[in-house]
Amino acid sequence: MMRFRTLSVGVLAILLGVMIVTAPPVLADPASSAEVSVVLDPGLTNIHPETGEVIELAPRDELLDEEIIILRGRDDCEYIGNCDNPISPKSDRFRGNIFRMGENGTIDEFSMELNLTASTELTFYVFEALIDDVPVFTQIWSYTYTPVGTGWAFYSSGPIMDATPESLVFVVGKDYALGVAWHDPPVGYCLSVESGTKPFSKGTIRGGTSLSKGPDDIGETETLNAFSGGFYSMEICFLPDPGACCIGLVCDDTLTATECLGESGQFAGPLTECFATGGEVECPLPTGGCCVDEVCTVLTEYQCAGAGGTWHEGTDCSAPCLCGPCGACCADNPGGPDEHCWEIMTQVECETVLLGVYRGDDASCSDFPGCNAGACCFGDVCVPGMAEAGDEYSCFEKDGIYQGPGSDCVEGQCIATGCCCFDDGSSVSDVTEAECDSLYGNYRGDFSDCATVTPPCGEGACCAEDYGCIDLDMATCANPFYGEWQGEGTICRSISPRCEGTCCWESDCNVNDLPVTPEVCTSLPAGVFMGYGVECPVEPEDPDPCDPAPASRACCLPGGTCVVATEDACLGLFGEYRMDDPDCTGVTCPSCLLDEDCDDGDLCTIDTCNTETGVCEHAPVECDDGWDCTSDFCDPSSGECVFVESCPPNDLFCDGVEGCDEFGECHSPGDPCGPDEFCDEEGDVCISVSQGDGDFDFDCDVDL
Repeated sequence: MMRFRTLSVGVLAILLGVMIVTAPPVLADPASSAEVSVVLDPGLTNIHPETGEVIELAPRDELLDEEIIILRGRDDCEYIGNCDNPISPKSDRFRGNIFRMGENGTIDEFSMELNLTASTELTFYVFEALIDDVPVFTQIWSYTYTPVGTGWAFYSSGPIMDATPESLVFVVGKDYALGVAWHDPPVGYCLSVESGTKPFSKGTIRGGTSLSKGPDDIGETETLNAFSGGFYSMEICFLPDPGACCIGLVCDDTLTATECLGESGQFAGPLTECFATGGEVECPLPTGGCCVDEVCTVLTEYQCAGAGGTWHEGTDCSAPCLCGPCGACCADNPGGPDEHCWEIMTQVECETVLLGVYRGDDASCSDFPGCNAGACCFGDVCVPGMAEAGDEYSCFEKDGIYQGPGSDCVEGQCIATGCCCFDDGSSVSDVTEAECDSLYGNYRGDFSDCATVTPPCGEGACCAEDYGCIDLDMATCANPFYGEWQGEGTICRSISPRCEGTCCWESDCNVNDLPVTPEVCTSLPAGVFMGYGVECPVEPEDPDPCDPAPASRACCLPGGTCVVATEDACLGLFGEYRMDDPDCTGVTCPSCLLDEDCDDGDLCTIDTCNTETGVCEHAPVECDDGWDCTSDFCDPSSGECVFVESCPPNDLFCDGVEGCDEFGECHSPGDPCGPDEFCDEEGDVCISVSQGDGDFDFDCDVDL
């Protein structure tokens, strides 16, 4: 049986040989909340501390002293503390942190977050404790240079190996102090206020440390006490440790993890050694099932540890229940129409990989012969245990709404929900009509989606005196159109009554000098709707649009209403101008003019306007996968076709569960039991041949 797996980002990175990089944060001035607008990218990219511009540094072995500026965004460094307490600039100071190593590591570079008020010479120090738990430290490395620029930034020591003939290895169990010192001009720095010690990747940060003197007064040996009130903001970088790397059957223990991946090798872990050089690593590396959140992936031990998983050496992911309790999983066509139930799957695998319904620990597919059975809604009434489709008693055939395989009837199961829109354009999804009403919103219909409703939430028809009807939001309708908004969700094509405009009747313009709707205008004697933006005369010398009587004809509006209007006014009403009909007498208007007039709200119909008859037609969505063993139907909640296996059971347990074959026909797969099991038809169970006395059909003889 094929099994699907999902991998975490960390696992994928290991398998694909990809380095997952976490970019450093945007640098910010601690004295203000304004962030520098440039984000550091991984690699040798820096921000100039004075101009804020990104500058590209030369390769490490070509760096000049004055080019070593601030953070280089390297992915093998980590941040210590933060700048929650910026300290005002001071002269003649040493500030740093004390580290206790939990494992060996080669220090490569470190930087301090400082505020240089002017061009300042900085001296970076590395101290080592002479005696365990005694705060007496001796210098083992220092480096002095004057950085370019001023202001808040991380200022770097530069690569330590470029300024010393040999690498600096920090030894497990020992204490080391890293810091920077200066004289004048004054320099500001950052204190992260935290109590106690703090772990880092290679041990523990014991605390910050300080001296009230500059570089000229700092001796080869100094007393450095770690205080418990916090740490100074710093970045520290260690060289990655090499380890055993299996490239095919060849073992090389001089490569780092990144270098090993670059050679398409398998890395056994930092500081591991090959068997040939006295270590324990032999190639190829053993693999095993790695369990991460109950999902299994075959990995090496080091890969599994990097993914945060539990490793089971020598196993593969076919071993049942390796990553936790497991049981039957009902899913909607997982892997093909002949599969509805999967045996021996953890809950996480079932719900995240197959998007299925977990039927409980130790549950068997034999307990759920109709795995796709679930709750079916008929209005607000829920009926449990109905098949999705396939027979006359199925949810589909009874015009119900299927709730999914394995679903149960719970309170509120069959209450339809949809989108609730508000006048300001906001919305709430998946609420009932009653809930929407209680929020004073406009319910857009069952199964409506706030992302796709028409018109969008917050829009509606706007009756603007000079423009007619325009679909706008409420604020725009009021200003600059000075219109009358018809309500959230209304559409100009379908509002009733329609917007008021100018009306000519019995040679008079408007009624009591007030505009009226097209429908009211047509009901007046010889009424002709003139449209929007047409002005009636105010003074005797003003032109009168009603004298002489305007040319007009019958106008059929969307929805089937007939009014008498000028041609321009008819077009403004989205209508059809009838040149052969002087008025609406005897005129039968079509119920639709365009397809959009025919939306019945049913996602499983194709809605069109028959232009010859003027009648809306609603053709059902055709769903047919060409397989005889499935029932095909349209899901009313999505409008998508669903194909459900619908083979009738033959009631013989030992024939297996009827399903679709590769030709789309129903077939019995045969004996469902394993090679070491006996099929008991009467008991509908599989019995291991290692159990009992061999008399599986209880007829007093041995059946083996």
